[in-house]
Amino acid sequence: MFKRFKQRRVSPLESELTAERPEPSARLVHSIVALLNPRGTGSRAPRLRLGYAGALTAALVGVLAATGGFAYAASAVQRAAHAVHITSSKPRVAASAAVSSACSQYAMAPVVTGVSPSTGKVGSTVTITGSHFSGNSAVTSVTFSGGASASFTVVNDTTIKATVPAGAQNGPITVSNCKGSASTGTFKVIPPGHHKKPKCDVPNVKGKSVGAAKSSIARHHCKPGKITKVNSSKRNKNRVIGESPHPGKRLKNGAHVNLVVGK
Repeated sequence: MFKRFKQRRVSPLESELTAERPEPSARLVHSIVALLNPRGTGSRAPRLRLGYAGALTAALVGVLAATGGFAYAASAVQRAAHAVHITSSKPRVAASAAVSSACSQYAMAPVVTGVSPSTGKVGSTVTITGSHFSGNSAVTSVTFSGGASASFTVVNDTTIKATVPAGAQNGPITVSNCKGSASTGTFKVIPPGHHKKPKCDVPNVKGKSVGAAKSSIARHHCKPGKITKVNSSKRNKNRVIGESPHPGKRLKNGAHVNLVVGK
């Protein structure tokens, strides 16, 4: 009278899908994660995005068929997709947050007011003055023109000692911290092997013989110029009684010093 129906075997996965619970189970989520990202590692290449979208749709249809509940199915797929994103994406946001937290809210961008000396060779030391170089505003880099990074020491909040690095070029020196950067005026890098010639300091040669006067002029990095002879007393004969420029003048190296000699 009554027909006996054969009881259908329910698979473990179907039991998980049809189970009544407020949130999708971990096993269901794991199943969908395995479907979307079988290897569980690696970043999602652009060419695979369409495939992931199709897999999500297929998973959603499958869960709907098994449960008959759209809200439950959507929640399951959403959790699975989120799990795939977490396991296959690089933690860029976390890294950005770490960098931001390293900069104190009390930090201020550096201010540069001067550099001394304004010229120097590679390996020489320059002093940079300004403010906001230490503490919460600690300087993180000193860069010379040309992109050459310098080794430096923060002496205090207003002073930095930096070493001119190899590869430095003529131009400003940039001081940076987590809040910003500031630059000095132009710094001139002296080429290797370049020696700055000393100035001509005009000596006082009045009363000296012509030979002694010439020797003194040469020792002071000057050159003897025009010699003019004028009548003089017997005591000043063949002696310098006048010179031009005047003694004490500071001129470029090799400048001429003209003499007036008695006869």
